[in-house]
Amino acid sequence: MDDKKTFLSFQVTIVLFSRIFYETESLEYFPESVRSCLQKDYRGKFYEDFYRVAVQSERMDDWACVLPQLKLLFHDWQNTVLGYHQQNHPGMNIPKVFKVFKKKFVLNV
Repeated sequence: MDDKKTFLSFQVTIVLFSRIFYETESLEYFPESVRSCLQKDYRGKFYEDFYRVAVQSERMDDWACVLPQLKLLFHDWQNTVLGYHQQNHPGMNIPKVFKVFKKKFVLNV
């Protein structure tokens, strides 16, 4: 048996994803500039997907410096998504959100 230590290196990517479903029956209730971002599911509900790459292809021995930033990003994510149109399209009348779909995956390699 070999006494040499094996050093492994992994690249880590963390992506936040949410799907917002809107309370409306028609695309006409959305401003023209927002319509191209919308999709319709099999039930006829309009939705919009949001994502953010929090960490991309990082290799670190110590993640302690990144963890506080990730914690803050995770904590604020729902408010960031729900406030997106208010911040980027002020004054637009967007239909009410009735469901936020959030899914978390943890990959252990």
